[in-house]
Amino acid sequence: MTTKKHESDRRRHLIVHDYHDYANVTQEEAEAVPKKRRRGGVVTPFPIKLMETLEKIEADGYDHIISWQPHGRCFVIHKQRQFADQILPE
Repeated sequence: MTTKKHESDRRRHLIVHDYHDYANVTQEEAEAVPKKRRRGGVVTPFPIKLMETLEKIEADGYDHIISWQPHGRCFVIHKQRQFADQILPE
């Protein structure tokens, strides 16, 4: 028995996966990654600023408000009101 395939069944989709997980990369390896040209007048790119901020928050003892997840690939704001009142103004 021959069945007629639908046009949508014949199409192939190409998905580019260029994400790299830097969770287990050393500081030296991270610094060796080629730098991209900055745009928009940003002095410190957001991911770097976020890492610096979260490191400072942890050192200052505010990690009960916001902290990295144990796997290190994302962060969680545990107490949104305190985050808005204490952390953001700094």
